[in-house]
Amino acid sequence: MKLLKIFSVMLTLLTIIHAQEIIYLDDVPEKFKKKYSSEVHEFNPLHIGNVWQYYINNKVVNTYVVGDTVVNGTTYFKKIDWRKESTPGESHFISFERNDTLNGVSYYLDFEDVDEDGDSTNELLMDSLEAGFWSRYKTWKYPYKDWYGGPFIKEALMKDTNYVNIWGDTVLVKRVEYLELFLIETIADRFGIIGVWNESPTYPLIGAIINGKRYGTLTSVEESEDELSKEIELFQNYPNPFNSNTNITYRVAKAGTINLTLYNVLGQKLQIIEDTYRASGVYSVQLNTENYSTGVYYYSLSTSSTTQTKKMILIK
Repeated sequence: MKLLKIFSVMLTLLTIIHAQEIIYLDDVPEKFKKKYSSEVHEFNPLHIGNVWQYYINNKVVNTYVVGDTVVNGTTYFKKIDWRKESTPGESHFISFERNDTLNGVSYYLDFEDVDEDGDSTNELLMDSLEAGFWSRYKTWKYPYKDWYGGPFIKEALMKDTNYVNIWGDTVLVKRVEYLELFLIETIADRFGIIGVWNESPTYPLIGAIINGKRYGTLTSVEESEDELSKEIELFQNYPNPFNSNTNITYRVAKAGTINLTLYNVLGQKLQIIEDTYRASGVYSVQLNTENYSTGVYYYSLSTSSTTQTKKMILIK
């Protein structure tokens, strides 16, 4: 049994080594570089159905793009990060992202108001991958509330730029270090993140589905049907625990009437926060609880066919 387990691990490792066929190129013709530099690059491919599969801590984990939404006339794509699979029960490893392909900048929707400016419909910078070698920029990438001490602005350092051949395509890769996180990512044009280093050996991308095309060796890829089919999605309030004011954010996939209600621990209705018609999109409302005492409360988002409920903690 032990030998079988060892053989299984070795087979998995051999599959991974073979799966990510990356060759660093020292001699790329100037004609190719000139043509390539004039093209539009996509270091953060955002298409519904995209999947990235990584081998991290002896486990295969996935990042998905599962949907999109429109806020203030701008389309954002919903991405579920692989860290959600690594941390069962957590709901924070979700982002709504978009790319500005003209300047190579990626943004995410600040739906949880992590910069605390009172606006949950603005956007914050994630990456600026057309920045020059050894340049620095400020980033809000990885704003997850329960990760690395919560959301804060960070400094990114562009450490390296190379041409590589990955799964038969010659593309540019950037190595970016997020200094406060002790995190380095290798990010490839057309593929996205292909390697993650976090005070440990580099965790590789072993397979992907990008815009419908499969690369590498994918194991047990399952589309997140639950995420795709959700009529509504209720996020954890922020801050939580809180004193007096907190923000509640939710997503509506299909236009219709929604009801957002606050309850006490006995299930008694305390307040109808919202009862209105909503078009598809992401919404946020600030709840003031100055008339309530310290304790545990529940808030529910409902439509005619479904309900989601979460717990909040008020401390005064």
